[in-house]
Amino acid sequence: NKFIPKAKLVNRDQFCLDCARGKSVLHIGMGGCIDDDAVTSAYVATDLGNSFHGKLSTVAGSLDGVDINPKTIEAMRQAVPGHYVVCDVTSSDFASSFSGKKYQVVMFGDVIEHLDNFRTALRNLRGVMADDGILVVSTVNAYCLDAILKMMVHYESVNPEHTVYFSYSTLRR
Repeated sequence: NKFIPKAKLVNRDQFCLDCARGKSVLHIGMGGCIDDDAVTSAYVATDLGNSFHGKLSTVAGSLDGVDINPKTIEAMRQAVPGHYVVCDVTSSDFASSFSGKKYQVVMFGDVIEHLDNFRTALRNLRGVMADDGILVVSTVNAYCLDAILKMMVHYESVNPEHTVYFSYSTLRR
């Protein structure tokens, strides 16, 4: 008997921007599609200053970025000044990429579902968070209405890079 609690609807981007306001922020996974060069090329050709990372840069006290895709990092470095690292959040040397720096906010948006080993990633992120820091995680809802409706007509809408989907209960655990 696991009931999903009632929650108010929030604008995800605005919620994240409010969390980041005036804080030191580490943004994991800034865009692009590591397995699809065409998607990455299309992403880096957009107005990256108006991307979510660009918006974070206007409110955060300081902002560093991490992505596994070097093309995304290079494009973002040119569009939005800041410190960037090409790094895998699941690697054993992840924390060493930040020279002991601790962040008040770690944005981990729509990345967790791409990972084979999300538990290691979460442990690694704990290592770069300040003692009173917060981790903001967002992911695709396994039971979103769009996915359910598509399944009713025998169509499964799955990003080929996703390795797992989360429900409220599994993500909470």
